[in-house]
Amino acid sequence: MSTETLISDQLQQAKFELGDYPEFYSHLAIQARRASRVALVACGVALIAIVSAILAQLRPPILLRVQDGKVSALTGSGVDIAQNAAQQQPDESEKLAFVSGFLDHFVNIDPVTVKRNTTLALNEMTGTLRQQILAQLNEQHFVDTVRDNNVTATLAVKSAELVNGDPYTAVVFGQKRLTTLINGQENKKELLVKYVIRLAPVPRAASNGWSGLEVADYKEEVLQQ
Repeated sequence: MSTETLISDQLQQAKFELGDYPEFYSHLAIQARRASRVALVACGVALIAIVSAILAQLRPPILLRVQDGKVSALTGSGVDIAQNAAQQQPDESEKLAFVSGFLDHFVNIDPVTVKRNTTLALNEMTGTLRQQILAQLNEQHFVDTVRDNNVTATLAVKSAELVNGDPYTAVVFGQKRLTTLINGQENKKELLVKYVIRLAPVPRAASNGWSGLEVADYKEEVLQQ
């Protein structure tokens, strides 16, 4: 066997044992190109995220107003939003909702909640009306009377609307149930009542629950027993 034939046989044997290097390196090159494409896509996504974060920082702040447990977004610049929110007048639904909440505190009472609910109702009044009503309640020993006589009052509102030509006065009709329990003797009354509540617009603030309203006058009239 010649030397050339021997060398050729050895090369063939080595190629058989070690594999095809050109094919192997071609496969690596394909994988490298794929990896480079993925890296470029990842870099592009990261760049977009960075640019978005920078733009978000440059945008004016969005203020949120919380009212009745709901959050509503207000658009515009921060200064304009703060001014507009404080100056925004309550609409009809807000006024009627405020009146309903006030009556729920002031009329619906029982020996356990009378002090807390009455305090909440007083805080919803103007300073002048608060002093007037508080003096009356103290003169009547209202809280002690409710507790000693086990008084329970509940109001079922039948209708509530604002007076035509007077958008800050509401008229409410309802059925009031009054129950007392003295020495084991229960006494019940069903009353048809009318409430006239005059509201006062005030700047929206945390002290008034951002409602922009206070009760300026309160009248209760029993129409039928």
